[in-house]
Order: sequence, then C-alpha cells, then structure tokens
Amino acid sequence: MNNNNYKWQLTALAVLWIVLCGTFLWIVDLMVKNIGKEEMQKMELWANATNLIAQQQLDENQIVDFLLQIIQSNTTIPVIVTNCNDSILTIRNIDIDAEQLSTSEASKLIQKFKAEGRLIDIPITQGEVQHLYYSESGTLKLLSYMPAIEMFLVLIFCLLAYIVFSQIKRAEQDKVWIGLARETAHQLGTPITALSGWTELMRSADIDMLTAATEIAHDTERLKSIAARFSKIGSKPKLELRSINETIAPVVAYLQTRLPKNISISISANGVISTFHNPTLLGWAVENLCRNSADAIEGSGKIDISIYKQDAHTLIDVTDTGKGMTRVTARHIFEAGYTTKERGWGIGLTLVKRIVCEYHKGKIYVADTEIGRGTTIRIVI
Repeated sequence: MNNNNYKWQLTALAVLWIVLCGTFLWIVDLMVKNIGKEEMQKMELWANATNLIAQQQLDENQIVDFLLQIIQSNTTIPVIVTNCNDSILTIRNIDIDAEQLSTSEASKLIQKFKAEGRLIDIPITQGEVQHLYYSESGTLKLLSYMPAIEMFLVLIFCLLAYIVFSQIKRAEQDKVWIGLARETAHQLGTPITALSGWTELMRSADIDMLTAATEIAHDTERLKSIAARFSKIGSKPKLELRSINETIAPVVAYLQTRLPKNISISISANGVISTFHNPTLLGWAVENLCRNSADAIEGSGKIDISIYKQDAHTLIDVTDTGKGMTRVTARHIFEAGYTTKERGWGIGLTLVKRIVCEYHKGKIYVADTEIGRGTTIRIVI
C-alpha cells in the first residue's frame, strides 16, 4: 500500500466523519426548530389567554374561538378522538382520511393507539364521554431514538476507522519487514563481495598473503558487526557510558575508504564527549545517515559530523552539501516506506529513528535544509 492509498483512505474516513456529523447536526437542528415552533405556539396561547382574562367580559364566541385555537394549535401530536363506542370522531396529525377508513381499519388504528396506553377521557354531557387517544410526536420519537442513532453512527465510524488503520499498520509492518530484509542483504553485500574478491586474488597466487589475510580479517569483523546490529533490533540493547568520539570514529574511517572519491567525510568534537549509548546501534545510525547524505550529493561534496554538548544533552549533527530537500519531504523522511530514491525502499532512516528514539530515548530531526545547499540532521541524546 503506497502513500497515495494512505491519503485516499484517510480522506475517505474524514469525509465519512464529516457526513455523519453533518447528518447528526441536521437532525438535531430539525428537532430544535420543531420544538421551538411548538413553544412559540404555546406562548401565543398564553398571550391570548392573558388578553381575554384582562378584558373581563368574555362573550360566548370569544370563548369558543379561543378553545378552537387551542385544539388547532396541535400540529405535531397524533390524536384520535372517539365516542364512547369507539367510533372515530376526529383524527389529527395522522396521514389518514377518517372518512375513507373502513370499520376494520378504524378498529386496528384505535387498538394500536390503545396499546400505547395514552388515553384521556373527555366528559361531554351527563353520561356521555369521549376518548382522546394520542401518540408521541415525530420529534419526540426522533429524540428518543437519538442516543441509539448516535451510538450506531459512532460504532460504524469506529469500525471503519479500525479497519482502515489496521490496513495501514499492516502495510507499514510489511514495508518494515521487506525493507529490513533488503537492508540486511545490502549490509552483507559489501563485505561478501570483498571476501569473494580476495578469494579470487588468492587463487591467482599473485598477492601478498599477509595483506590478503589482513583485509579478510577486516571484512570478517564487518560481518560480525552487521550480525551484532541486526541481533539487537527487537530486543532491549544495553547502554554503556562510553565516548561518542570512539563510537563514531571507526564509522568515519570505514566510510572514508568506501565512499566515492569525490566525497570527503570528516568528524569534529569539542573534546571527548561521553554519554550512555549502545556503540553498535548508534554507530549504525550515524553510518546510515552518512550513506544517505552521500546519496544526496551530486558531483563532489563533503559530509561533516559534529559532536558537542548542549546543556545536559549530547548532539550529533550530520551535515552534507547535497541537493537538500523541501520542507514537505523533511517531514516524511523518517516514515517507513517513504523514499525519494528511484531504487530506495525507505527503511534506512526509519531504522535510525528507531535506534535513536526507542533505544536511546533521544530525538532525531532535520535541523536545517535548503534546496541546492544541503541538509543537517541532528541526533539529540
């Protein structure tokens, strides 16, 4: 899964979240407006009642008009009014024509309202009673469903988020394992090639055996160092109070004979600086940074490693005169699988970050970069 797929899935997830939130807010806004409308009608009735009481002289027509106004003010609550024999007299706020209802349909409708248990008896005359059956308004029903709707939407979003992030995590893990395998092959390739070369030279018998033995010993030590590096990945390494200078100096000496001739590498330090670290892993991290810097140099250039103290921290700056990078690239270079190289696999700087941040509890970041002028990556321990 490439970075574009990551962005697409995260964008889709964000859009879904916006749609869910927008739908929820629209429903809430609709309910608020309906409740606000009902409250306004109630206040108008209050005002009319106050006005009629203030007049102190109410004729029969005024009383009838006011009572009709109260009855007609109900625009949301479903109501059925029946006589004492359960024959329907009035229906309000139900999408049914009372005159077209058959007897069986009317009976089913009344039974449905009876099942809800909402009944008010209305005395009309001596011995005559009408029954008012009512149900919850649409707004009240929606309001009662809101917690369930909200929980359902959140559950759906969380499920989709879990699926998306699981896929992203799995893809990143795949990248790490693939990259680690390739990095292993890359690390082993140089000493193995050198050993093969020395073997061929020894077969030709046209070589000083002491020189060959010395170089083979160097490459063998290199293989041991590589094995030690990878054996420490995934386990808690032992940190020792040792000189950073002594840890990085062999790395520089090794790279000086293996980097292109047009690239120089140097190391500078403000005295001997010691701190707790794992020499094998920290040396590997600096070597990876230097190799990355060498890849960024087009033509001739140089790599400078500076070691110094700042307050209680030990800082290691790896500065190159390469092509530099944009701020966007600088933000992503430590992510697994991210690379700007045509044949890169985006694992080297991820390993460096793991070594510095997880194993040494330090920080690593791009301290400075500029297109065409180079980059400085800083390790803080």
